[in-house]
Amino acid sequence: MRVFKCYATERSGHHSVMFWLLHQNKKVEGYESYGKFDPVIRCDQPNYQAVLFDNLAIDQSYLGGKNNPPYKTNDSKLKLVILGYERCKISELQNHIFINYETICGKNIDTKEIIILRDFKNTIASLVNKCRNHQIPNPKMTIPIWKDRAQAILSHKYYFINYNKYNSDINYRQQVCIDLGLEFTDIAFDYLTPSGGGSSFDSKTGFNTRYKQLQNSHGFYQTLKEYSDCVELSKEIFGNV
Repeated sequence: MRVFKCYATERSGHHSVMFWLLHQNKKVEGYESYGKFDPVIRCDQPNYQAVLFDNLAIDQSYLGGKNNPPYKTNDSKLKLVILGYERCKISELQNHIFINYETICGKNIDTKEIIILRDFKNTIASLVNKCRNHQIPNPKMTIPIWKDRAQAILSHKYYFINYNKYNSDINYRQQVCIDLGLEFTDIAFDYLTPSGGGSSFDSKTGFNTRYKQLQNSHGFYQTLKEYSDCVELSKEIFGNV
């Protein structure tokens, strides 16, 4: 049994990446659409099953706990469980048991910790553009999470999926599958999951140049100025975007 613990931030594109990871197996023939608020997303094929638990928080345990019944599944088919976290720092997650893995996975679990992140400019552009007044809601909560993920990437303790490269390079996606022991199919790459609220830009706008659409936004540039340390971290990881 394989478990991917994916750490991300708001507007980092991780919902779509995790959905794509869910389907990278040669036994998968297609994918189903899901509703905006579905916390559990399944890939259920005749000989392969994977499940994604999205938007997990510290007090949630979808697989079993005092307030949650165990997740029911066909154990013999379940090959991969993906857990998505975007609301807390990694240090807050390390010693907390969110999921009763043994409820469905047994004791032989192969866990991989993954960080999914996009560059700071485009993350902020997406956050700003999502709000009518171009002001980020709760910046003192959301931006420190981005910084937490960036610093974790530079520690080289986690597998890093670069969202910028993921979106623009099929060879990069193939390498991700090799690194994670998956079978590349690219199924579901074109599916924009609604669980993260959808895209904050027109679909014709390039994923890696969306910040250019906000050149007249005071809120956007004020945020970059205020969090210049994150801009520098972003350059170290993503280069000049």
